[in-house]
Formats: sequence, C-alpha cells, structure tokens
Amino acid sequence: MWTLVSCTQDAEGQTLVELTLGSDAPTVPDVWNHPYSLSIKFTVGTSLSIQLTTRNEGNSPFRLSQALHTYLHCEDIHALQIEGLDGKEFIDKVDEGQKRRQQGFLTIDREIDRVYENISGPVMVKDLPRAKSVVVESSGSQTVIIWNPWREKCVAAKD
Repeated sequence: MWTLVSCTQDAEGQTLVELTLGSDAPTVPDVWNHPYSLSIKFTVGTSLSIQLTTRNEGNSPFRLSQALHTYLHCEDIHALQIEGLDGKEFIDKVDEGQKRRQQGFLTIDREIDRVYENISGPVMVKDLPRAKSVVVESSGSQTVIIWNPWREKCVAAKD
C-alpha cells in the first residue's frame, strides 16, 4: 500500500502530493527479489507534473523498466493527431516487433502498440474537434509508448 508523505498547496495554488512504497510493504507481492523504494510526486495546477523515483535499497545492482500509463480522453479518435514523432524509428509490437519509421503526424485508425525510442522533445496529442492539446514531456527517459487496443480488444477486455 502506498503511504502518503505529504499533501500541500504552494503559493501559486498548485497541489503537491508525495507518496512512497517500499518492497517491505505488506501488500507488495513478493515477485521481485530486490529491496527497493518508490517515491511518486504529483504537482497539480494548470499543468500536471509526475515524478517517479526508484531507489535501490540493497547492495546489488538491478535493471528495471518503468512506465507511467496515461489514458487521455478524446472527442473522436479519428480526429486525433499525435505530433513530435515524425521521422522517428519505432518498434511495432502489433507487427511482431518490426522496426519502422514514423512519417508525419500519427493518427489512430486501428490497434497500435508502438515503442518510440530516443525521443528528446515534447509529444503533442491534438484533439481537433475540441480544439484541445496535451503536451507530454519527460526527463530521465527517452521512450514514448503509444498504445490503443482498438475496438476488438476493448470489447474482449475483462476490465
């Protein structure tokens, strides 16, 4: 179970929340044989900032992979554009891990599961019917995953 460390509001009216989780927490499944602690900090205001930190609490190095899963609402999936990936190579997990190169902005018109690596700039998700955009930026990682299960997998999903 995550433990609340703090919940405050700064002078600009932003809400700051910090949570921690350790490998010794009773609700953490014993599936990873390394002592660790996690810290996640949220800053919520006119924008959202999420900072996830993993600390190795043991003496042996280990490798890990982390992802923050962001699900974005859009008015019409057919009128969605994702910019900032033009010319970037990606691994197409729907097509058996084939390496491909993005041409222009990305639209979603079928199942997509792509891993873009070496992304250093922001990625913009444009919801054209609502004239809204979400800008996604990261530090400490240069990987962007674009995933949409499409209709068939959504219907089959148990959750």
